[in-house]
Amino acid sequence: MLLFTAAAIGWLLFAVLAASVAYEKGYSAIAWFFGSLLLSPAFALIALAFATNLRREELLKARHEEITALLRASLPDSALAVMAEVQEAKPQPKLSRLAQSYLAAG
Repeated sequence: MLLFTAAAIGWLLFAVLAASVAYEKGYSAIAWFFGSLLLSPAFALIALAFATNLRREELLKARHEEITALLRASLPDSALAVMAEVQEAKPQPKLSRLAQSYLAAG
């Protein structure tokens, strides 16, 4: 009976740890807590180790938008037009040697 109680307490503690890690990465702590209770706290911790950090992604996106806004405010209109053209341009596919020789000969 004591072994079962110790295992249950360990299971709960690791589920709380998984919920804490999920919260720090920007995921729902409650969902990860109950999910790890049902499946396995060890499985949840392994899955969280490979999960992306949503808080970091949001921070990087906000910084990118802030820098873009600062650049747009400080650049002249001609530079903004060039930036728009570059964003719309699609990369050209790499041609094979046969296509390159055909274009060079023609």
